[in-house]
Amino acid sequence: GRGAMLEILDETSEDLVAFRITGKHIHDESHKIAGLMDARIARYGHARCFIEIGDTTGVALSSLKEGLEFDLQHGKQIERCAVVGDHAWEAWLVKLLGLFFSKADVRFFHSSDRAAALEWAQAK
Repeated sequence: GRGAMLEILDETSEDLVAFRITGKHIHDESHKIAGLMDARIARYGHARCFIEIGDTTGVALSSLKEGLEFDLQHGKQIERCAVVGDHAWEAWLVKLLGLFFSKADVRFFHSSDRAAALEWAQAK
């Protein structure tokens, strides 16, 4: 493996933070995401997220959650979060994020529905 990889996607704009996770240990990079979200919350009063899960494991996702939990000061101001992946097990991330982003509408989309997921995440 190439190690950690947390890539900010081009779809990031306005109140949406879009990123792709690949690799296993992304705890160190999660503060980047938290910073982007906090900046949007400061500007728009809320943020949305679009998370694409690449070649990764549950280890990466739990480390992301820990990192965000530690860094993200405004979890309650995240409105909606689309999680895109290939595997049914990734749907548990949706539940996890739902607990963490208590007010957010969090949905899981199969990677074949990526366009729909993005549209939903951006919908006003």
